[in-house]
Amino acid sequence: MSNRSCLLYLLGALLLIGAVFYGVTRYVWTRIEGTETGLEATLDGWEQSLGEPLWEDIQSTHPLIQDEPARLALDRMLYRLCAPNDIDTAGLHRHLIQNPEVNAFALPGRRLVVQSGLIQSAHGPDEVAGVLAHELAHAERGHVRRKILKEAGISLVIAWISGNLGLENTGVHELVRILSSTAFDRNYESEADRMAVLYLQKAGVNPDGFAVFMDRLATTEKNNPTPPEWLSTHPASPKRAIQIRQLTEESKARLSYTPSLSPSDWNALKQASQP
Repeated sequence: MSNRSCLLYLLGALLLIGAVFYGVTRYVWTRIEGTETGLEATLDGWEQSLGEPLWEDIQSTHPLIQDEPARLALDRMLYRLCAPNDIDTAGLHRHLIQNPEVNAFALPGRRLVVQSGLIQSAHGPDEVAGVLAHELAHAERGHVRRKILKEAGISLVIAWISGNLGLENTGVHELVRILSSTAFDRNYESEADRMAVLYLQKAGVNPDGFAVFMDRLATTEKNNPTPPEWLSTHPASPKRAIQIRQLTEESKARLSYTPSLSPSDWNALKQASQP
């Protein structure tokens, strides 16, 4: 076979591989973006089955905070956010864990993980409510599943399609790392900020607490070579705080605000989150 023939053969093979890859990717993203009831049920079931082993992996290294007053306080904060926004709390799992890193993140299957470091760093309950509203938006808007499929790579996508998604320990650890320490798409971040402001306003919670939290993290990011963990997934800047305040002014969904938690509930959360 001549060099020309070999080159043409190689080029043809590469084009074929590229076409197959494009077809699979297009098919998957069509499924992800679909709105049919059956498809949504399939995606929801997949997320539920994926969320459980990921949560078990986290719990194996970071103990769950069992303090009942603190858990009830967190429940009340979430209910305060969810009820006026018509978000079903029946299948919403919340986990408060002992971890000094300033972080909170959403797992598949509508699971929100709140770390003690976030509670300890907050200067008031409305700052935590803002972060929870943001993470709730990621969960409710389907950002979590999209992030997994984008970051985990085509092998996970193909395994999902074929029904052979096996979660060995290394796979679980990697997915936990992706969800807790890699950034969302900038568009998803903007959407989550926008939805968080709406959630907070409908709940009668002042979104300025969220903006103040972002201001403080931005300062920490500027002055610290190892900024809080939440910044790795949600890069902070003064502009984001400004945008949150602009969204608040533009929306005016509710003008009368009250604290997201009572002083006793906030104190219970702070006490239980101490190292």
